[in-house]
Parts: sequence; structure tokens; C-alpha cells
Amino acid sequence: MRNYNLNHGLLGESSNPSPVPIKPKRGVWKLKSNPTRYVRTFKFADVDRMANFVQDVLAYEEDTQHHGKTTIEYPFVKLEVWTHNLNDVTEIDKEWTEAVDQIYKDYR
Repeated sequence: MRNYNLNHGLLGESSNPSPVPIKPKRGVWKLKSNPTRYVRTFKFADVDRMANFVQDVLAYEEDTQHHGKTTIEYPFVKLEVWTHNLNDVTEIDKEWTEAVDQIYKDYR
């Protein structure tokens, strides 16, 4: 499993981030609506890599207290993230996608 380094503070309960018009990297994360969110599907060569990736993403989410939606259907993992109290994407969601991309580099 991968060790990662958080470069920003935790999202506290009292935080109220404002929506940011952020476009995801083309061809990697897609911006969907209802609610506005980032979506990406990852593909894995084997179950162990997939499981370790999901565990690392869950650990990151727990550390930051910012959780996405995870759908697992081997060999794919679909991740969706948005700021739930706003039903929109914010800078925190963009940072989340970048952290997940870094985690995924170890599992390609």
C-alpha cells in the first residue's frame, strides 16, 4: 500500500467552502451534473491491486474527512466526489482528485 502526504488541512464541520468553476483534466476526470461532481473509472489488472487502491483511497478520505462515492465492479472502481452540502465541486474536491491520481500511480 502507498504512503501519501497531505498538503492541506482537514475539512472541518464548520467549513463552508464555496463552489469553484474547476474543470478536470481532459480524458481523466469527467464533470457530471445532478449533483455537479467529478467522476472517474479506474481499471485494475488484478483483485489485490484493486483492493489495495481502494484501501488507500479510504485511508485518505478518513484523514481528510472528505469522502467520495465508491462503486466496485471488478476490474473497475468508479469514484465520484463533490461537496455534499453544496451539491457542487469545490477546491477541496479538485485536491481530492489530484490525491487519488497520485495514489493510482502505484497501482497501474
